[in-house]
Amino acid sequence: MAEEGALRLSAEAQAEDDRQRKFDAACEAILARARTDAATLVAKAEAESREILAQAQREARRVTAEADRAIGEWLRELEDERHDVLDRAQVTSSELVAQAEAERERLMTEARQEAVDARDRLMEEARAEAARLRERASLDIEVETQRALDAAREEGARIRREASTSVRSEIPVVDAPPPATASVAIPAATGAGTARNGEPEDGRSTVGQVSGAQNHTTGSVRAGFVGKELSPEVAASTMYWSQHGYPRYAALIKSKKKRTLIRNTVIVAAAVLLTAGIATAVVLHTTGSKPTPAATVTRSTVTRSTGGTGSSAGAAQRAANAVAVGAGCPASPKAIVNTQRYAALPAMITQASHLYSATVVTTTGTFVMALNAKSAPVTVNNFVFLAQQGFFHCVTFYRVVPGFAIQTGDPTGTGTGGPGYTIPDENPPRAPDPSQQYPLGSVAMGNTGAPHTGGSQFFIVAGPLGEVLPNTYALFGRVISGMEVVHRINAQGSATGVPPDVTQRILSITINQSNGF
Repeated sequence: MAEEGALRLSAEAQAEDDRQRKFDAACEAILARARTDAATLVAKAEAESREILAQAQREARRVTAEADRAIGEWLRELEDERHDVLDRAQVTSSELVAQAEAERERLMTEARQEAVDARDRLMEEARAEAARLRERASLDIEVETQRALDAAREEGARIRREASTSVRSEIPVVDAPPPATASVAIPAATGAGTARNGEPEDGRSTVGQVSGAQNHTTGSVRAGFVGKELSPEVAASTMYWSQHGYPRYAALIKSKKKRTLIRNTVIVAAAVLLTAGIATAVVLHTTGSKPTPAATVTRSTVTRSTGGTGSSAGAAQRAANAVAVGAGCPASPKAIVNTQRYAALPAMITQASHLYSATVVTTTGTFVMALNAKSAPVTVNNFVFLAQQGFFHCVTFYRVVPGFAIQTGDPTGTGTGGPGYTIPDENPPRAPDPSQQYPLGSVAMGNTGAPHTGGSQFFIVAGPLGEVLPNTYALFGRVISGMEVVHRINAQGSATGVPPDVTQRILSITINQSNGF
């Protein structure tokens, strides 16, 4: 029994071992299949991952390309928009300039017409006055002439009466009957004379011919008497009248005619000069335009302009003063209107990316300056601030040197005034061509010669002497329209500059702004 049990247990153990081996084999098979499946899945996953990665890369490249295209389109649209804005700004600026030029031409045409009308009217009045004066002078001459002739006739009649009475009482009539009219030929001088027979008569005056006339061709005496003596009284009266009477009256008449001619000539010349002066005044008054705030120039200690020299400068000064008064300024350019003062540099109200211009109205015309806020931001900001505050209203061009520059911006007109503060220098770089450091029409800040001393005074280059200045003045703009007005002001300057022959004034400055890029 025990053996059978042991055998049975051994058989069961053997069977269990067989089952265990089968189980292990099955597990090994399962593990092998699992490894195979896992390797397959890994390979498949890797392949799928590579495919997904490739697709992702392709998609990323596509998206990137589309983004680049979209960005390019957007940039092109922005560029087109910028060009459109610039074109519109240029068109607007051109239109404004064209309108300003048209307005200037209209005002100049009206001024010329008014000047022509005034000239014609004054010339007509001058002609009428000259005609009246000539008529009056002619009447005066006629009256004086008639008076002299009447006096001469009376004196001649008296002498003839005395001669006739004396001769008729002393001299017999010769064989010819006396003529119907009697006349006396007066000798040219006293002293020894020669009678008709050629013999001397001891210094007494003789009658060469009485009651008749000698025929110089035949030498015959038709009637009268020859070789007889006059009484001493008649001879003396006759000789005095021949030497003093007629020549005196003739000289008097000639002198009066000469004085009258000179007087009429002076009157006509004065009328012509008056006409020209009034015509000039009318032109300058009409082209002065309306007021707007003002600008500045270089600083230096100077004396005040009093209004020009000579009749032409005086007329131009009176015309400029009349325009200034019409714009609300004092009649005298020496009067100080602006007393604005500030404690510190103004805050920034301009932007370097914007475009600015200034329309400057003066007593002799209007010009436009483009301001460069990019190269001189502080200077432009300062100028714009002062202009918007009306700082330049009625300020004079106190220093004007022909062929050099016109300077303004000092409310006192002395060269020492300013806004109460100074600004830092923003000087331009040295130009490659020194003769063009400040080209014609350049607008630059004035200073005292020391660094950072600019304030409100500025100048505009009007000739070659200004173009060669050293680069020590902040260049912040340039005249783009109305340069002829600048030249007109410059032509009215003086050799020393202060005072100019004619002191023009700024009436207003208007700041124009547009967005830039």
